[in-house]
Amino acid sequence: MRYHYKNNSGWLGCPSGFVYFGGLYHIYFGINPSHPRFGPLHVGHITSDDLMGWEEEDIVLYPGEGDLTGFMPGSAFASDGKLWLFYTYIKDGNECINCAVSDDGRHFRDRAMASDLISPFEDKRYMRHPFVFEREGTHKLIACASEDGIGRVVIYDSEDLINWEYKGIAADVPQAAWSAGEMPEIYQMEDIWVLSLQTARAMPHKCLYCLGDFDGYKFIPEGEFFALEMGSNIESQRTCLAPDGRRLQTAWMYDPRNNTACFAATRQIQLDIKGNLTLVPAEELEILIRKESPFVEYEAGRLNIRFENKTIRSVPYATEPEIRVLEDVGIVEVFINGGREVLSLYVC
Repeated sequence: MRYHYKNNSGWLGCPSGFVYFGGLYHIYFGINPSHPRFGPLHVGHITSDDLMGWEEEDIVLYPGEGDLTGFMPGSAFASDGKLWLFYTYIKDGNECINCAVSDDGRHFRDRAMASDLISPFEDKRYMRHPFVFEREGTHKLIACASEDGIGRVVIYDSEDLINWEYKGIAADVPQAAWSAGEMPEIYQMEDIWVLSLQTARAMPHKCLYCLGDFDGYKFIPEGEFFALEMGSNIESQRTCLAPDGRRLQTAWMYDPRNNTACFAATRQIQLDIKGNLTLVPAEELEILIRKESPFVEYEAGRLNIRFENKTIRSVPYATEPEIRVLEDVGIVEVFINGGREVLSLYVC
């Protein structure tokens, strides 16, 4: 592949951190290097200076002997010249959160937090995918937990990234998703706050967004959750704040037919002139964008993604939409009507 990262061997899991640190973009991710199936997850690492070419670095964290799951997703956070990598792992049958810290982004000291974070609710089995950010000088950590079978986004505060204090429920996962929720993020776009998360059963629209306000402890929605990505191969999105203030995003592209995965081309989250959230290719990928593609056609009121005369996906549109297309080996990503919708698919 030219600008999608795909591992050379083993099983590629989803992103566990996307961050700009030390003059490079870093993506940390789960990988089982010894087998092409899910297994004890190590933490892999790639870097880029242009968001197109990704260099494979050494594995940064290894699971312990007998650990059948290893390191599950979290997030990366840069602060005061150090890089913090927060993750989920299983201890005594319960999901826990801890972190590792690094001076260079390549060598980490593990279990850096004063104590593991476990669910504040009675069901301790579910507490996953921490996302760390800063608001008004205070470090915030959100994660997904389950209270009596209902998904909650819980929030913690810290001054030093080592000791964390539980502050309550920041948001509820939409119950229509039938999921406790995964991969939560809260970030600001101009004067609007965004809550994004993933659901387990809302295929093909697993990655959901909601616009609203955030007072530091509660996310106050201004509408319903909605999807931008309409393809069935995208999940586990993670964002990064670029040096120039742009909110970038990567995601896991998984093809269950062929048990293969890669990372989506880097996207840019932004608001259009009407205040709608959009997802477009990162500026660095502009030279790769096409306005038409042999894989994409509009016919009889439908936008069709096709390969070798076979329709992979067909979506109705009353009028022909404006499209921008990124193509790579076996992959098509279609950004529709200024990024109001996106179709990312394996075509072969």
